[in-house]
Amino acid sequence: MVLLQPLLIGNNDHESGFYAMSAFATGKSFNASQQATFNLEAFTCATAIEAAARVAKGVSVWRYRYFGDFANLELFPGSGTYHGTELDMIFGTAEDVSGLPHSNTAVENATSAYFMKAWAAFASDPQNGLSNLGWSTYRNSSGM
Repeated sequence: MVLLQPLLIGNNDHESGFYAMSAFATGKSFNASQQATFNLEAFTCATAIEAAARVAKGVSVWRYRYFGDFANLELFPGSGTYHGTELDMIFGTAEDVSGLPHSNTAVENATSAYFMKAWAAFASDPQNGLSNLGWSTYRNSSGM
Protein backbone atom coordinates (compact mmCIF):
# COMPACT_ATOMS: atom_id res chain seq x y z
CA MET A 1 0.00 0.00 0.00
CA VAL A 2 1.30 3.44 -0.96
CA LEU A 3 1.01 6.14 1.68
CA LEU A 4 0.17 9.44 0.00
CA GLN A 5 1.75 12.48 1.57
CA PRO A 6 0.13 15.90 2.05
CA LEU A 7 0.21 18.03 -1.07
CA LEU A 8 0.79 21.71 -1.75
CA ILE A 9 -0.20 22.38 -5.36
CA GLY A 10 -1.11 25.39 -7.43
CA ASN A 11 -0.83 27.28 -10.62
CA ASN A 12 -0.24 30.78 -11.85
CA ASP A 13 -2.88 33.02 -13.35
CA HIS A 14 -1.23 33.28 -16.76
CA GLU A 15 0.88 30.13 -17.14
CA SER A 16 0.77 30.46 -20.92
CA GLY A 17 2.80 33.69 -20.78
CA PHE A 18 5.97 31.60 -20.62
CA TYR A 19 4.98 29.41 -23.55
CA ALA A 20 4.11 32.40 -25.73
CA MET A 21 7.85 32.96 -26.20
CA SER A 22 8.47 29.53 -27.70
CA ALA A 23 5.38 29.88 -29.90
CA PHE A 24 6.62 33.29 -31.08
CA ALA A 25 10.04 31.79 -31.86
CA THR A 26 8.35 29.36 -34.26
CA GLY A 27 6.34 32.11 -35.92
CA LYS A 28 3.08 31.35 -34.14
CA SER A 29 0.92 33.39 -31.85
CA PHE A 30 -2.14 32.61 -29.78
CA ASN A 31 -5.16 34.81 -29.23
CA ALA A 32 -6.60 35.44 -25.76
CA SER A 33 -9.17 32.67 -26.11
CA GLN A 34 -6.52 30.12 -27.06
CA GLN A 35 -4.32 31.22 -24.16
CA ALA A 36 -7.23 30.93 -21.72
CA THR A 37 -8.00 27.42 -22.96
CA PHE A 38 -4.35 26.40 -22.63
CA ASN A 39 -4.18 27.82 -19.09
CA LEU A 40 -7.37 26.01 -18.10
CA GLU A 41 -6.65 22.63 -19.66
CA ALA A 42 -2.92 22.34 -19.02
CA PHE A 43 -2.70 23.90 -15.55
CA THR A 44 -5.90 24.87 -13.75
CA CYS A 45 -7.74 21.62 -14.46
CA ALA A 46 -4.63 19.53 -13.92
CA THR A 47 -4.09 20.89 -10.42
CA ALA A 48 -7.82 20.54 -9.64
CA ILE A 49 -7.83 16.91 -10.77
CA GLU A 50 -4.74 16.05 -8.75
CA ALA A 51 -6.02 17.88 -5.66
CA ALA A 52 -9.44 16.20 -5.86
CA ALA A 53 -7.86 12.76 -6.31
CA ARG A 54 -5.75 13.23 -3.19
CA VAL A 55 -8.68 14.57 -1.16
CA ALA A 56 -10.76 11.56 -2.23
CA LYS A 57 -8.06 9.35 -0.68
CA GLY A 58 -8.15 11.31 2.59
CA VAL A 59 -4.93 13.22 1.96
CA SER A 60 -4.55 16.80 3.17
CA VAL A 61 -4.22 19.19 0.24
CA TRP A 62 -3.57 22.92 0.03
CA ARG A 63 -4.13 24.56 -3.33
CA TYR A 64 -3.15 28.06 -4.45
CA ARG A 65 -3.47 30.30 -7.47
CA TYR A 66 -0.76 32.93 -7.84
CA PHE A 67 -1.51 36.36 -9.31
CA GLY A 68 1.66 38.36 -8.48
CA ASP A 69 2.55 40.27 -11.64
CA PHE A 70 5.66 42.36 -10.96
CA ALA A 71 7.33 44.57 -13.57
CA ASN A 72 10.84 43.30 -12.90
CA LEU A 73 9.76 39.72 -13.64
CA GLU A 74 8.20 40.39 -17.03
CA LEU A 75 9.54 38.26 -19.84
CA PHE A 76 7.85 40.63 -22.29
CA PRO A 77 5.00 43.14 -21.92
CA GLY A 78 1.91 41.20 -20.92
CA SER A 79 3.70 37.99 -19.91
CA GLY A 80 1.85 38.15 -16.58
CA THR A 81 2.23 35.48 -13.92
CA TYR A 82 3.75 32.98 -16.32
CA HIS A 83 4.76 29.38 -15.65
CA GLY A 84 7.36 29.24 -12.88
CA THR A 85 7.28 32.89 -11.86
CA GLU A 86 6.16 32.03 -8.31
CA LEU A 87 9.50 30.27 -7.85
CA ASP A 88 11.16 33.67 -7.69
CA MET A 89 8.97 34.48 -4.69
CA ILE A 90 9.70 31.15 -2.99
CA PHE A 91 13.46 31.39 -3.44
CA GLY A 92 13.81 35.19 -3.26
CA THR A 93 15.42 35.44 -6.68
CA ALA A 94 13.29 38.10 -8.38
CA GLU A 95 16.13 40.60 -8.56
CA ASP A 96 18.26 37.95 -10.27
CA VAL A 97 15.71 37.75 -13.10
CA SER A 98 15.78 41.48 -13.81
CA GLY A 99 19.49 41.92 -13.20
CA LEU A 100 18.72 45.25 -11.56
CA PRO A 101 19.88 45.81 -7.99
CA HIS A 102 17.11 46.69 -5.55
CA SER A 103 14.44 46.35 -8.24
CA ASN A 104 11.87 44.66 -6.01
CA THR A 105 8.94 46.70 -4.75
CA ALA A 106 7.93 46.62 -1.10
CA VAL A 107 4.88 44.52 -2.03
CA GLU A 108 7.11 42.11 -3.96
CA ASN A 109 9.43 41.69 -0.97
CA ALA A 110 6.44 41.11 1.33
CA THR A 111 5.01 38.56 -1.10
CA SER A 112 8.33 36.76 -1.27
CA ALA A 113 8.63 36.70 2.53
CA TYR A 114 5.13 35.25 2.80
CA PHE A 115 5.84 32.57 0.18
CA MET A 116 9.05 31.61 1.95
CA LYS A 117 7.23 31.34 5.27
CA ALA A 118 4.42 29.23 3.78
CA TRP A 119 6.72 26.83 1.94
CA ALA A 120 8.94 26.46 5.02
CA ALA A 121 5.88 25.77 7.17
CA PHE A 122 4.73 23.07 4.77
CA ALA A 123 8.20 21.53 4.45
CA SER A 124 8.75 21.41 8.20
CA ASP A 125 5.25 20.13 9.04
CA PRO A 126 3.35 18.87 5.98
CA GLN A 127 0.32 17.87 8.07
CA ASN A 128 -0.23 21.12 9.96
CA GLY A 129 2.22 23.81 8.87
CA LEU A 130 -0.10 25.63 6.47
CA SER A 131 -3.14 25.21 8.72
CA ASN A 132 -1.13 26.87 11.47
CA LEU A 133 -0.69 29.84 9.11
CA GLY A 134 -4.46 30.05 8.58
CA TRP A 135 -4.66 28.17 5.29
CA SER A 136 -7.67 25.90 4.94
CA THR A 137 -7.34 22.54 3.28
CA TYR A 138 -8.66 22.15 -0.25
CA ARG A 139 -12.24 21.07 -0.76
CA ASN A 140 -13.38 20.34 -4.28
CA SER A 141 -16.78 21.41 -5.61
CA SER A 142 -18.44 18.24 -4.30
CA GLY A 143 -17.48 19.36 -0.78
CA MET A 144 -14.77 16.77 -0.29
